[in-house]
Amino acid sequence: MRFGGVLVCALLVLAGCARVHVAQVPPLQGPVACQAVVPERDVLLGVSLSGGGSRAALFGAAGLDALAGLRTASGASVLERVAYLSSVSGGSLAAAYYALEKPGSDVPVLTPAGAVSDAYRAFFERYRAVLSQDFERQLLRRHLASFRWFNSYLAYRTLFFRTLQSEGVIPGDDMFRVIPLRHIEARWRDDLSDLPPACHRVTPPLQSVVAVQERVAEIPTRLRVASECDRQLLATAAAKVVAQQRESILKFLDAPVERAGPQP
Repeated sequence: MRFGGVLVCALLVLAGCARVHVAQVPPLQGPVACQAVVPERDVLLGVSLSGGGSRAALFGAAGLDALAGLRTASGASVLERVAYLSSVSGGSLAAAYYALEKPGSDVPVLTPAGAVSDAYRAFFERYRAVLSQDFERQLLRRHLASFRWFNSYLAYRTLFFRTLQSEGVIPGDDMFRVIPLRHIEARWRDDLSDLPPACHRVTPPLQSVVAVQERVAEIPTRLRVASECDRQLLATAAAKVVAQQRESILKFLDAPVERAGPQP
């Protein structure tokens, strides 16, 4: 089997604060609404959303939106091929909302003409609006009210590959493929004609590609993105990096699977 993965990440992670408290969570009894049976398939596609506060949440949501518009050779959206969605920290805001609120499996992502369907377009508009809110102020107010001075749930460690290794699985390039999509790797036009409208009159002005790249890289990893320019930059950057990797993503999904051993 070949296992494929698409990594949507905002590069910087949000570090934990003070000390970590361990909570025992009982196992689920039976299936939950957001769970679905994963069909047997030769290529298994997963999307991983990294941490970084609201910056990671907004970039992850915009990345899923961009993946929705990619059409595979079968006519299905790349998003319909995703079997697993994982996340940490800020990326979990995007992952949780997507899993709980996205249209049902009977709703197509793309129209027969290849455009994103009205149902998914409306969903992604709500998605971005919800993740644009100021989570930091709401959480701070709740913690102050309950005398929880440190937000311990922000502490995490990424254990994906360590988990695979503990199970005796050491993935190689022939088994596991990672396609990184990072907000800082978006390529901007030299004339900045692709600069989002909200960024045309910011201070200091964005008058070069380097200035735009620096602004994108310096968006803080807090639980709010106060600037409309920064929110639009993240959305535009996500669309750009998916477009930049479009050929690699579709080539991996649409290419014939090479099986090891004798063929039936």
